[in-house]
Amino acid sequence: MKPLSSSHIESIGVKLPDRIETISELTEKIVLPVCSKLEDVSGIIERRICSGEEDALFLSSEAALDCLSHSEFQAHEIEMVICCSISKFNHQLEYQYEPALSL
Repeated sequence: MKPLSSSHIESIGVKLPDRIETISELTEKIVLPVCSKLEDVSGIIERRICSGEEDALFLSSEAALDCLSHSEFQAHEIEMVICCSISKFNHQLEYQYEPALSL
């Protein structure tokens, strides 16, 4: 039996914040005692931090443009976009979803 339709991931795009903070820089800011080998324990070497101009919409738009630059298709030919966003607990311990931004 032939499938009615099919889809595949043809291209992906990524945009990370430009600002990088190393674990060493982060631990220097922490007032409480921190394990001196936090990088070895956590495996985290650095983290990316959004600057004032960067937000979720900017990063997702840039990722979409990056994806299109690697694709054999043009934007008007795309039938589906998969967006992977984040969720977190806010200061009131409520589950909060970051906006899912798909263009």
